[in-house]
Amino acid sequence: MGNLSEKAAFLKGLLEGMQLDTASQEGKLLMHIVDAIAETAAAVNELKESQEELGEYIESLDEDLMMLEDVIVGEDDDDEDDDDDDDDFEFIVDDEEDSEEDD
Repeated sequence: MGNLSEKAAFLKGLLEGMQLDTASQEGKLLMHIVDAIAETAAAVNELKESQEELGEYIESLDEDLMMLEDVIVGEDDDDEDDDDDDDDFEFIVDDEEDSEEDD
């Protein structure tokens, strides 16, 4: 009986088996308490399922991001040449701008 829903169902069965007068104040109170416990158990189960779905979705996004990173950065990039990034580009200088600055 580790499941909260099972425990709520067990309590409801116990209450019905006790044959309490549900018209009495005590009977009404106990019935409402057991109903609240059953609703809480159902809500907790829904949250648990949602959390599991979100966990799977996050894992999927993480895998997609890793694949994208491998494509963009490259699988064999060791981050050794981070300081040499400027060497990968060739800068083009407009000669007209240089000559105007010299004037």
